[in-house]
Order: sequence, then structure tokens, then C-alpha cells
Amino acid sequence: MTSLELDELNRILGDEVDLRPSPGFSTRVLSAVRAEAAARPPIDFPWSRLLPGLVLSLSLLVAAALWTIPAADLWVPRTHGLAEWSSDPSARTLLWAVGTLLGSLALASAALRSAIPRSVSSF
Repeated sequence: MTSLELDELNRILGDEVDLRPSPGFSTRVLSAVRAEAAARPPIDFPWSRLLPGLVLSLSLLVAAALWTIPAADLWVPRTHGLAEWSSDPSARTLLWAVGTLLGSLALASAALRSAIPRSVSSF
């Protein structure tokens, strides 16, 4: 920059300019602040409804994986009651029927609980 440009810049920056907000600025700002303060807080994520379903789903996945993986010597021996039940075809059918029934009941009760609206309190 040349000295002439620096002198011009110093003159511009050195001028005292009286700055005032536009008319109605403070009322617009205060009304926006009041509106923001009166707004309801955002809805929290329903973790209490999600976590039981996730735990149940993960436990069913683990149980299904353990059921289908052949038992090794390091795992549960085949002489346990569950292994004896799994070798009998009629018992296996009964286990699947009971599991399906319990799973259907759990899904139906969860669907009913989520479909029924909760009472909402108004302010």
C-alpha cells in the first residue's frame, strides 16, 4: 500500500460515526427472545421404549446363533436338558411353537402399548 492509501484508510477509520439501530430493532429482538423462551423444549428420544426391544432382539439373535452352532467339547455338553429336547423332533416342534407364540404376544403387546396415546398435559 502506498502512503496515500494508508492516509485515506486512517482517515476512514478515524472518523467518529454515530451508529444507532434501526427503529423497532430492539422490539423485534426482544419479541424473538420471548418467543424462543416460550417455545417448548424438543421431544427427547424414547430410549425407555427402544432399549427393551433392542435387548430382546439381541438376546434372541444370540440364542439363535447358539442354537444353530454345533456344540463342541468347550461348549455345553450334549447331555444337558436343552440338547436332549433339540434331538427329539416333537419336542423341537413344541419349542418352536411356544417361542413363536411368546414372540407374537410380545410384539402384539408392544404394538398396542405404542398405539395407545398417552395423556398430554397442556400448559
